[in-house]
Amino acid sequence: MFPEINTTTLQMSDKSAFSLFFKPEGEKFAYQVANFEFTAHGESVEGPNTGPVHTSHSVVATMKVAKSGDLIATALCNIHGLWENSLYIKLM
Repeated sequence: MFPEINTTTLQMSDKSAFSLFFKPEGEKFAYQVANFEFTAHGESVEGPNTGPVHTSHSVVATMKVAKSGDLIATALCNIHGLWENSLYIKLM
């Protein structure tokens, strides 16, 4: 993530929820794997972006899948809307 995405005025939603899904190849539906919240955006009573804590939008998740498919990550920006990225996982 870019550092300017984590301020009191521009952030990945009010609670910065990032969701991770897995959609197995050939199946109709995706399965939610995880949800991560990043809640500190530099808020302070002294003014925007003056607080002592900013979260870093970075996580590591481990999972086991039975077949190939798409790993899909989503996040909601308070200004730009829904962000989505995917990665195809191929089992050998």
